[in-house]
Amino acid sequence: MNANSMGGTMAFAVGLNANAARVTERQSRRARVAPTVVMKAAPKRHDVRLPANVPGDFFVDSTCINCDTCRWWAPKTFDHADGQSYVHRQPETAEERKLAFQALLACPTAPIHGARAPDELQAARRGIPMPTDVTGVFHNGYADEASFGACSYSLQYDGNVIMVDSPRFSPGLAANIESLVRPGGQVKYLFLSHRDDVGQHARWAKHFGLRRIIHETEIRARQGTDECEVVLRGEGPWSLEDGRFTIHWVPGHTEGCVSLYDPLRKVLFTGDHLAWSRREQTLAGFRHVCQMDWSRQMHSMEVVRALDVEWILPGHGRKFRFASEADKHRELDKLLVRMEQQK
Repeated sequence: MNANSMGGTMAFAVGLNANAARVTERQSRRARVAPTVVMKAAPKRHDVRLPANVPGDFFVDSTCINCDTCRWWAPKTFDHADGQSYVHRQPETAEERKLAFQALLACPTAPIHGARAPDELQAARRGIPMPTDVTGVFHNGYADEASFGACSYSLQYDGNVIMVDSPRFSPGLAANIESLVRPGGQVKYLFLSHRDDVGQHARWAKHFGLRRIIHETEIRARQGTDECEVVLRGEGPWSLEDGRFTIHWVPGHTEGCVSLYDPLRKVLFTGDHLAWSRREQTLAGFRHVCQMDWSRQMHSMEVVRALDVEWILPGHGRKFRFASEADKHRELDKLLVRMEQQK
């Protein structure tokens, strides 16, 4: 493997009476230096309960950023309305409450509230990373606000673990991820699909001593990714762990988007390249967040077509399972028609 805040100047127009007193030169010089005004953002209000919430202990406040994490984690409790999540049904069973508390932990901005017994939150923490429908693949939870709540994963193989995109750092989560490692193994890699979802990669690298993988065009010094240990150059594909995995260049969303493919599990970790849209009930490339080139992203869908893929596990959007190889081709054909219409 080859190895805003928004700034600006506010101008104030001052009308002067023609008969105003003459300003001395000294006063004029002083007047040219405007006083510095530091404007602080209003603190986030975590006590404003959204009106859509049903009555009960669990509720979502107005700081929700609509990242979708809680809704796919605990769909029996959380839903979507007016651009934010809300509690549509109070959790009742022990399992529903555990999932609701796990959604609380997974959410990147802490807008979820719920009264709890002393041991409930600890029990929820112990269950993260949460197993997916694919054996040996886990949701890391603890989404990072910097990546707008992107989903990250831990992937077991040969006693080791690969992390796929970065969750926010938590010592408890780190211990739980380490528990996925078998004797003699290690948390070996952090695969970064693209620059949007790198999150707190440096803290994970420091904690585990793992190797971070990123495409050369996604490196940003301000994000610290110029320190990544494995830099993918060119167009690939690249082999990882003697062919146990392959990495595929899928530009379009950004210049250097890459997907990690596990051929044994038939899983493709797509980052923000491709996902199932809950709203549209179809595969989607999400035109409104395409940062590079929509036509190029369309072309990159042919990478998915060429691989023996059963599961799509994305960073944003929902997971999807193809029923068969023929189903994969049908879904991709339909997707490309829609993408062409969105040009």
